[in-house]
Amino acid sequence: MIDLMDDEDPDVRDAAYRYAGGLNDEKIIEPIVSMLNNPDDEQFHANGINSLVKLWYDYPFHENTSEAAYRATMDYLRTTPVTDKIPTWTAVTSFKNKADNFEEWRARATYYNPDEIEQIMIDLIKNPDANWLGRTGAVEVIAAHCSKEAFDALSPVVDSLTDNNAKFIQDEYKNQAENLNK
Repeated sequence: MIDLMDDEDPDVRDAAYRYAGGLNDEKIIEPIVSMLNNPDDEQFHANGINSLVKLWYDYPFHENTSEAAYRATMDYLRTTPVTDKIPTWTAVTSFKNKADNFEEWRARATYYNPDEIEQIMIDLIKNPDANWLGRTGAVEVIAAHCSKEAFDALSPVVDSLTDNNAKFIQDEYKNQAENLNK
């Protein structure tokens, strides 16, 4: 699979990044991180991140617990400078859902840090250069992974947005607030 990540055919490379996480082998992390650090490989970022997330989060099964893959994912989400394409919006939304067995997984995933996730997501929400889908996804991630108090504290940040895409983020915040209050 690692050899296929360097194939000349972009479709082969993309498929290798897409399916590598299913191997549940940390050897794939380094080549994926190398690709993620190359802005010229942006077309492969979504599948690379999905493979990393499969290694550490594995929704809906929540069976895998790779701290190295978690670190690589968080590092990618902190990428600077942020553009409309990097970090890819699908990276932000790749772990926005939780299954019923989440708490069991969390007990084993000692690296998992909702406070870290919250700060990364807030930084993306506030950044007008980030893709608007990623910014709305960041609101969903905070609603799913952070405390109700953390979500409520996000309100002034979201309300203060004034860029061209602010309304999308503000609307998503309202939607998530309604869902949390049901």
